[in-house]
Amino acid sequence: MWILDGINNPGFSGGPVTLGTGTNLRIVAVVSGYHTEPTDVIRGDPRAAKGAKDTVNVNSGFIIAYDISCAVDLIEKNPIGPQRPAK
Repeated sequence: MWILDGINNPGFSGGPVTLGTGTNLRIVAVVSGYHTEPTDVIRGDPRAAKGAKDTVNVNSGFIIAYDISCAVDLIEKNPIGPQRPAK
């Protein structure tokens, strides 16, 4: 598993993690998601000293990716894709 510091949002899963430039560009991992962390938010007027607080999970800015070898292994085991029942 790779932990990267960067911008990631829902929908980025499956995207490539690249290294290098030009003819030296390599795909080294595949984005899986991002790590969330809890943070407090204040309901109502934030100037109120005793404002009610809620906790929500927010994007921490850490991307979770898996080494490209994991994807290559899956492709080699099933090169024509997943088997699906006929309709």
